[in-house]
Amino acid sequence: MKNVIKINRLMNPAILFASIWILTIFLFSFNLSEFVEVSSIYSVLYILFSVVIILIFGVPTELRMAKLDLDGYKLNKLNIKIVSIGLLSLLIFEVISEISFFGTLPFLASLSFSDKVDYNVVVAIFKFKHNIFIKANSIFLSGFFFFLYHFGRKNILYLIGYSFVLAISLLYISRSTLLSIASITLMIYLIKNPLKPRLFIYLVFILVLMSYAFDKLYFIRNMGNENFYLNTYEDHGFIDSVIRGFEGLYVYIASPISNLLYNIDIGTFSYFELRPGYMIRMFLPADLGNFLFGQIDFDETVYLPNDTNTFTAFPAMLFTFGLIGNFFFHLIFLALAMKYVYLKVLEDPYKWLFILIFFNHIVLLSIFSSSFYNLVFYVPIVIALVFPPLKKINVDYK
Repeated sequence: MKNVIKINRLMNPAILFASIWILTIFLFSFNLSEFVEVSSIYSVLYILFSVVIILIFGVPTELRMAKLDLDGYKLNKLNIKIVSIGLLSLLIFEVISEISFFGTLPFLASLSFSDKVDYNVVVAIFKFKHNIFIKANSIFLSGFFFFLYHFGRKNILYLIGYSFVLAISLLYISRSTLLSIASITLMIYLIKNPLKPRLFIYLVFILVLMSYAFDKLYFIRNMGNENFYLNTYEDHGFIDSVIRGFEGLYVYIASPISNLLYNIDIGTFSYFELRPGYMIRMFLPADLGNFLFGQIDFDETVYLPNDTNTFTAFPAMLFTFGLIGNFFFHLIFLALAMKYVYLKVLEDPYKWLFILIFFNHIVLLSIFSSSFYNLVFYVPIVIALVFPPLKKINVDYK
């Protein structure tokens, strides 16, 4: 008998996009933080209409679900060796290079300079290389090793590789990288393990730990801020940290969409825009982008209230195409994604399922950042396309 599992419909990018945005709007509606602005019904309806349009046109007329035969593949040992030796070595080399330059661990780097040194200028030197060789590489390797552990007979070496990459990511205390790794890990796990009550309990437990960790990471990231350390942060124990962490997670989820809706309300975006230069420059090093297209006034145009610094994928698209042009961009982008990623999974899940996971990770992060315009998130897709961890074999069932 065939050992076949069905891929959940939520792996359909259109359904996933609609689901995550509806959930985000629902959480935003509670308005539980001073960092979340009250918005008009018109801006909310605009986003809901955008989501519904994408759902209607993005879902294929034939809602077939991809199936994965667990006896129909084997590990691609050559690709595993290339990735494990080449990309892991590159990651280690780049981390050592940054530690050598800063003279300390990455998360302490901002504390290692005198007042005469502009830390932001120093970081700019590493930004593009860091984003590709450390951040994007870490996102890919974590997914690669966990995928192999999940589909490769639970080989402990793959779990060690995953844990090692996760530990390196923790050195940088980058919430976006850790969020990427967490979302990719969860998607891979849920492929073979559908949601059940016991798993739901585990997820609640993990959420509590994440809230605690979120609060502590926030503390570590602000250790160099004397006002924060002396007047803002008080540690009253585990429960206090968890509650404050929950508040931080809520703000992390709700403030980006709040900033988006606020800018729609105050008329930041026109109905039609065409700034292809802005879209292209997002995939280039800053100096090269400025040389080719000049300075772009996005930061001066889009207003971020309450000293927050996050926004969703929409502002970048609205800035580039406008309120109405954004619909066409979404439809074209999602149509290409459905044709060249999701429908490919139906044909060959052994290669394309891994790629789909990285693409859906971009969809998930659209509620936090301009993920559709971020080169970091496309690099893992390209690597997964070149070095798939699985390959199909012909199984004769009798």
